[in-house]
Amino acid sequence: MRHLRLPTTLALALLAASPAWSSSWQEAGIGAVAILPAPEKASGIIGASLVCAEQHWSFLLRVEPGGLASSANMPGVLITGGTRFAVEGRPTHGQLLVPVASDMLEPIKASTRMKVEIGDRAGGLRAEFALAGSRAVIDRVAPRCSPVDMSPYERITLSETDPATAEARILLAEEAKLFRAATGQDAGLAAARLELADGKALLLASVCGSTSYYGESGCSLFGYARQATAGEWQLVYDTEGLQLYLDRNAEKDGFPALLTLPMTGSAEPSRWVWTGKAYEIRDEIMAEGHRTEAGQAQ
Repeated sequence: MRHLRLPTTLALALLAASPAWSSSWQEAGIGAVAILPAPEKASGIIGASLVCAEQHWSFLLRVEPGGLASSANMPGVLITGGTRFAVEGRPTHGQLLVPVASDMLEPIKASTRMKVEIGDRAGGLRAEFALAGSRAVIDRVAPRCSPVDMSPYERITLSETDPATAEARILLAEEAKLFRAATGQDAGLAAARLELADGKALLLASVCGSTSYYGESGCSLFGYARQATAGEWQLVYDTEGLQLYLDRNAEKDGFPALLTLPMTGSAEPSRWVWTGKAYEIRDEIMAEGHRTEAGQAQ
């Protein structure tokens, strides 16, 4: 899981905030921040906020002055809804940042209480928090969470006027035929071709039409690979419409890794890696449901 990096101005604003004495969760006046009620049965922890930046959530625990004995990360546990989650406290600006995995959010929203323990039993930090109002507040601040920074990667823009659309039209003729038969309309086609080393290439194309046919994005996205200059195009990637990025620093056999984001909204990007025959999503939890048909066929 990537580490949450708070913008300096946001981090300082949160640290300057007074502990919340309300009995339920509250929205902060800046960013995607939820302020927790005052801690109970606390030792060393005087307040907490749940913060989202670049689509990653973390608790920021405010500790008593001098409450951190060292700058080293500390293992801990978060308990809510009868489930124990292993967490890690990371010192930052004299406080503790505790990253929250995506599977922890729903129990936090649905439960009534949460216990946090960081460090050893003898000198560690601990507190309990009421979760009243957590779902409503988290859902309200979530849309304000900043998008993932994709600046290190190369954005792929598909165009209806790109010369690659001529090849894509041939490759996707059957797809276009099926859409026309189902809707009585012609689908929109856009494409881009990436020439790689040693005659290899990628042809990326989208077929777009109605959301009732292609889902929320209104598009289906296809990727074809060519292993040599005179080689044939092979289907190696097939998903719903997504934003596409290349990571040329993560090539395998001359084919760069692909990163995808939803067409609308913000989310953690998915990384697709070249297996030698097709692109497969790297996330182990998601891999089974997202493996390309081309990869399965081969």
